[in-house]
Amino acid sequence: MLVVRNWLLGKRIAEEELKGSNEENYGLKIINKLSENLTAKYGKGFDRRTLYRCVQFYQMFPEIVSAARTQSSDEQNLQIVHSMNAQFIPLSWTHYRILLQVHDKAARDWYAKEAYEETWSSRTLQRNVDTQYYYRMLKTQDPVGVHEEMQEKTSPYQGKLEFIRNPIIAEFLGMEQAKSYH
Repeated sequence: MLVVRNWLLGKRIAEEELKGSNEENYGLKIINKLSENLTAKYGKGFDRRTLYRCVQFYQMFPEIVSAARTQSSDEQNLQIVHSMNAQFIPLSWTHYRILLQVHDKAARDWYAKEAYEETWSSRTLQRNVDTQYYYRMLKTQDPVGVHEEMQEKTSPYQGKLEFIRNPIIAEFLGMEQAKSYH
């Protein structure tokens, strides 16, 4: 639900607050004000960087949710989940934050598909984006060799219990940060 929340937040900021304006000073003032208001109302997790990422997320993945209303209720939350586009790839927010670094849509879509199908951890995805795995696969005469090299280099990140070691951002649940969760 964090992914959907951030997408809807990005959509609302982009369409209602920024109104398509690319003027930096105008956007900076609005984002700063929204950050202050959301942090005061809901607590941590709504800094400027996060809000910019939400807008960028909405702009780079416009197809995730189709036809969502702006008001919120339990019944509508079900409706939003059911109205998620069939092309939506269920990845974590951390995965999507990494995918925001990829500006080439074809590469971004490929990384998302591979991350889901191959159950890449966020660390594996980050490594593959950093090493331009997609472009190396396109240019190589030996795709099997490149794939085997990637698996060898990322094997420490791909253990069956890796998801336990990956941190989970649960601020939206209202949980206090405590070392006992680690």
